[in-house]
Amino acid sequence: MVKVWSGEAGQVAQAVVEDTTGSVAEAWTGPQVAWKMARGRTGAFGGKTLLNPFVWIGFCLVFLVGLADWRRPLSARNADLLVLLGLSVSLAFFNAGEVFTSVPLVYPVLLYVLARGLWIGLARTGSPLRSVWPTWVLAAAAVFLLGFRVGLNVEAPRGVIDVGLAGVVGASRVIDGEAPYGNMPNREGEPCGPEDSEGQVRDRIQTNGRCEAAIERGDTYGPVSYLAYVPATAIFGWSGKWTRSPPPTRRRSRSTCSSSSASS
Repeated sequence: MVKVWSGEAGQVAQAVVEDTTGSVAEAWTGPQVAWKMARGRTGAFGGKTLLNPFVWIGFCLVFLVGLADWRRPLSARNADLLVLLGLSVSLAFFNAGEVFTSVPLVYPVLLYVLARGLWIGLARTGSPLRSVWPTWVLAAAAVFLLGFRVGLNVEAPRGVIDVGLAGVVGASRVIDGEAPYGNMPNREGEPCGPEDSEGQVRDRIQTNGRCEAAIERGDTYGPVSYLAYVPATAIFGWSGKWTRSPPPTRRRSRSTCSSSSASS
């Protein structure tokens, strides 16, 4: 692996060279150096099944069919739905690793939403939205789609990204009587775990005595993001590692966690 650094800018390029052939297997610059999820890795966001074109387009069609006003095809309501679905174009480029194309494609949608919001707020026009479908149809569709989405997770489970880890860690801090902000696990303590592929040790002994996975910037989300995880974290606890939650019996007192971490 070849890394290029430039003064205060830090690392600006990274390449992977095959030892046997000398050919370049990977080459990254800009934000794709530090942010691996911007490299178009399969399943980085949403998993492999949800982002399958047939599944994703199917969800988009259900969204459009269920909310569109088919009695007035040229209404602003239908235009709003189509513009929101236009975000799928940006998503497609992002999943392909084309972030410099993906990001600009978000701007037209955001500008449209801004313009529509200003028009509705300043002009004070419009009428209440009414569904063309009976309530029981929408309720049944919602239950089916929820079950289908859960089924996708069961069929092809995926790893937890930093947002999910931050939620669990923040909830754990709330349960322990601490604020998530300023109390996230960091890399300053004694190493207590193996090195990753880049030679970095994520697991460190924290101020509470536990061996926990570092996520220094995990306190960048709103309080609801952490409070939403409190019920599940109170039941299942947190192992301290970037893995799945342990069995319900894992939750221990702070003194027990400290002694077990120290012995490891």
